[in-house]
Amino acid sequence: MKKLYYSILCLLVSAVGYSQTDAISYQAVILNPDAQQLPGFDVNATVLPDTDISLRFTIINEDGFIEYKEEHNLTTDAFGMVNLYIGQGTRLSDLRFTEVLWNGTPKDLLVEIDFYKLGEYVQLSAESLTFTPQAFHRDIIATGDLDVDGVATFNDDFVIQGETTINNDLEITGNTTIGGNADISGNVTIGEDLTVEGITNLNSELFVNNGSATELSGELNVEGQTRINSGIEITDEATIGGNVSIGGNIDISGDQLVEGDAEIRRRLTVLLPTTLNDDLFVGGRTDLDGLLTVDGFATIGDGIDVGGPVTIDGDLSATGRATIGAQLDVAGRTTLNDNLTVNAATSINADLKVDNGGIATLTGPLNVAGKTDINNSFSVNNASPTDLSGTLHVVKNAVFDDDVLIDGMLTVNNNLNLTNLTVIGDGGVNGNHIALFENTGGGGADGIAIRINNSTLSSGNNFMTFYGQGNYMAGRIESFDADSEMENMPSGISNSNSISRNQGIIYGSKGADYAEWLEKENPSEDFMVGEVVGVKGGKISRNTQDADHILTISLAPIVLGNMPDENRKNDFEKVGFMGQVPVLVQGEVSKGDYIVASGKNDGYAIAIAPQDIKLNNLKWVIGKAWSASEGNGKSLINVSVGLKSNELIEILENQEKRIQLMEARLRSMENLSEKLKKIEARVDAIDMN
Repeated sequence: MKKLYYSILCLLVSAVGYSQTDAISYQAVILNPDAQQLPGFDVNATVLPDTDISLRFTIINEDGFIEYKEEHNLTTDAFGMVNLYIGQGTRLSDLRFTEVLWNGTPKDLLVEIDFYKLGEYVQLSAESLTFTPQAFHRDIIATGDLDVDGVATFNDDFVIQGETTINNDLEITGNTTIGGNADISGNVTIGEDLTVEGITNLNSELFVNNGSATELSGELNVEGQTRINSGIEITDEATIGGNVSIGGNIDISGDQLVEGDAEIRRRLTVLLPTTLNDDLFVGGRTDLDGLLTVDGFATIGDGIDVGGPVTIDGDLSATGRATIGAQLDVAGRTTLNDNLTVNAATSINADLKVDNGGIATLTGPLNVAGKTDINNSFSVNNASPTDLSGTLHVVKNAVFDDDVLIDGMLTVNNNLNLTNLTVIGDGGVNGNHIALFENTGGGGADGIAIRINNSTLSSGNNFMTFYGQGNYMAGRIESFDADSEMENMPSGISNSNSISRNQGIIYGSKGADYAEWLEKENPSEDFMVGEVVGVKGGKISRNTQDADHILTISLAPIVLGNMPDENRKNDFEKVGFMGQVPVLVQGEVSKGDYIVASGKNDGYAIAIAPQDIKLNNLKWVIGKAWSASEGNGKSLINVSVGLKSNELIEILENQEKRIQLMEARLRSMENLSEKLKKIEARVDAIDMN
C-alpha cells in the first residue's frame, strides 16, 4: 500500500464580526505518493511539484456532524507547496463558511486529497482545531483604536468610563441612561420618548419639526424672547406680563380677557359669536366671512366690503356708494329709485321685473339659471357676452345678425334655417367628431338631406367638400349635368336626348383605387403599403404560392369595402382590387412592364418587359407599370390593377410569331430536302451511266 506523506506548515485564522469568520489560511507541502525510481534503488517521500490536485476540507463539530465542506482544485508550485484559504473554495455543504458558529466547542478539520483528479479522495489529515477564531467569553482590552466593520451586539450593560467619539450614526433601541454630562456636536434623532429628570439647558435654538406636538405639563419660564412662527394652542389660562408679538395665526378656543390695549396688526378670524359691549374702532380693512349681527345702530363712515352672504332683516339706507363684490340675496321686495349698476355676475333665481319703461343696464355678464321669458325686444349691445346656463324660450322669431357661439350641446326640436353655419370644436362626439346629427324622434324620419336651390345641377354644384388644414381639398361630392356635356355631340347619335336629361352625383377623391378590408391569416403580422400578398379563402399573407388572387396593400383607396368592427381593425388590411395601387418592386422598371410577384413570398414584385412575358407568368401578374424606376434597388411603382390587360394576347401573338418563324424554317428545310433528293437522283443517274 502506498504511503501518503504531508507536512502542514501553517494554519492561521482570520476572524471578522461576531459568530462567524471569513476564512482560514492553509499552507502545506504535498509529497509524491509514488516512489521515484533511480538507478539501483527507489527514493520515497519526494515533493510533488507542478501537479494538478484536488483538496477537500470538512469541518466536523463535537457531535460528529459535518458543518461545512468545500473543494479546491489547484496546482502545486515548484517546491510542492499549496497556499489557499478555507472558506473560499467550491462549497459542497448547505451551510456557508460564514455561517459556521464558532461558539468555543471542539471542532475537527478533515483534509482529503485527490492526486489524480479522478474524484477518488484519500484522507490526508484529521486534526483538531485548537485555535480560537474570535474572542468568545473573553474580556477585550483595546489600548488603541477599535474598528468594528460589522454589527456589534451588546447583550448586557455597555459602560464607557472615558470620552467616546462617535463619528457616524448610533442607533439605540432600548433605554439609555446618561449619568454625567453628554456633549453632542452633531445631530441626534430620538425615535422614542426623551425623559429629562433634571434641569435642561438649551443654549441655542429649539426646533420642533414635522408638525409634532410639544406638551409641557409644568410651567414654561422664558426669560428672553421667544418666537413662534406657527400656531400655538393654549387650553388653560395664560398670563402674559409683557408684550407679545405674534407673527402668524393665533386660535383662541376659550375666553380671552384683555385688560389693556390689544393691537392686532394682521388678520383676526372669529369663528364663534363675539360680543362687543363698547365701541369698536376699525382703522383698516375688516373681513367678515360669517354672520355679523348688529342689534343697534351701526354707522359706517367709509366703504364696507362684504365677501359673503349678508342678511338684512330691516331697512338698509345707503346714502353713499355701496359695492357688492359677491352674491346679493334679496328675500323681499327691493325698490331702486335710481340706477343699479352691476359690474360682476348677478344671479336672479326668481322673477325680475323692470316696470314703467325703466332701463336696466348690464355692463357685465347676465347669468340666468332658470327660465326667462322675454315678451318684447331684447337687445344686447356693445358686443357684451350673455351666458344662459338654463333654457332660453323664445315665443317668436329670434334674429341673430352676428355670430352665435355655442360651447355646449344645441338641441333643435323643429325647423332651423341657417344662412351660414360653422361648427368649431375639439372633437369628442361619438369618437372624435365635432358634430352629431341624431334623429331622436319616434317617427322613423330619415337622416340629413342636402338641397341646392338650382333647377339644373352641374359640376359646379358641390354638395359636400372635404378639406384638410388650410385650403387643402381631400375630396368632394359634386353634381353633373349630362345636357351640358352632350351639347357638342354630333347629330345622328341616338338616345342623346334621354341621356341629356340625366343628372346625378360624382364622388371625387385623391384616392385612385377600389379596396376592401381583408383578414390577415396571421393577425400579428404587419404589412407595408405596396407589399404583395396572396389571397387564399379570403385571407391574406405574403405567401403567393397557389393563391386565389395576387394583390397589394392599398395606400389611399377612394372606396373601401368590407369594413370590420373597430375592435378587430388590427386583424385586417386594406387590399387594392382595382385602379391605381402602389407596388413594392425589386429592380429596374419601365413604363408598360408587367408587374408580377417575385415568387419568393417576400412581399415584393419584379418587372417583366412585354416582349419577355411567358405563359407561366400569367398567374403571377398583378398589373402593368404606370411609372418607372432605374437601378437594382427597391421602389414603389404605380401599377394599374384589375383593368383590362392584353398580356394573354401579347403572349399568343409572340407565340404566333415564333410558330410562323418555325414554319418558315420548316418550309425552307423542306425545299432543301427536295433539292437534295433531286441532286441524289442526278448522282444515281450518273453512276448508272
